[in-house]
Amino acid sequence: MSAKRFLVMGAGEVGYHLAESLARDGHKVTVIELDKAKAERIKDQLDITVIQGNGAHRSSLEGAGVAESDLYMAVTSSDEANLIAAVLAEHLGAERSVVRVGSAEEVIIDRRIYEQVFGVDLLLSTQLLTTTRILNTIRGHNTMAVEYLAEGKVQLRKLHLDSDSPLVEKPLKEVDIPKGSLIAAIFRGEEAIIPSGEDRAEPGDDVLILGRADVISTTERLVSRAREEIGRVVIAGGGATAMSIAGILESLEVDVKIIEIERPRAEMLAQRFPDFEVLLGDCTDEALLRSERVGK
Repeated sequence: MSAKRFLVMGAGEVGYHLAESLARDGHKVTVIELDKAKAERIKDQLDITVIQGNGAHRSSLEGAGVAESDLYMAVTSSDEANLIAAVLAEHLGAERSVVRVGSAEEVIIDRRIYEQVFGVDLLLSTQLLTTTRILNTIRGHNTMAVEYLAEGKVQLRKLHLDSDSPLVEKPLKEVDIPKGSLIAAIFRGEEAIIPSGEDRAEPGDDVLILGRADVISTTERLVSRAREEIGRVVIAGGGATAMSIAGILESLEVDVKIIEIERPRAEMLAQRFPDFEVLLGDCTDEALLRSERVGK
């Protein structure tokens, strides 16, 4: 694979790991970072070019060679700054752009609109990725990716199949898939298959399922043969990601306990999730965790 030129705005956790991974693969990476301490840190630790400046300013982008970049990635903690910077980067000649947004729902559900309005090639929510990964672990599902369509009314999910999936055991026409969902594609290595009723998947395949938001989780459980029993879930902290996870767990039969250190937020969580137990406390307090039997 030939080396590419990547321009990253933001040297926080996401930007640092992006730059580190791309540089390790032999690509030419330039990072723009406003904070002097962060800029010095990433410059000292990685073999990359670092520009200290505002990635939403023309002078910084041109100084970083935005017109020669194959991909511009705005990954700071500010959604607004990332969107503005991506528009400017594309105007100045960036071939493609990716924008990180923090919100899991507000922006992502209308992602296509934002991508069209701002001319962004991909809008990426790290919070949504985190939420999806955690929920997959809780539910034992094999979901690899989730796409929201039609303002969230329709979802597209990519799943990995094990040997016990009904899609492996018999042809698609014999699998009782819930109404309002369908198997849109099967991926086998580099091959993409648009299936007919006679097709059946093989263990290790990935499948794309399309369905209404109210039925697609049922289809996912059927296709992936995920375990139904979840048990107890303890959520340490009551931030935005925690609220996204708790909101989805409301629809499942599961005991949920949330530990939050700030009283106003704990009170808000208790009102928002009346069926869950909300504790005011420090989730790093070993005595608290023992008294609440978190080990169980």
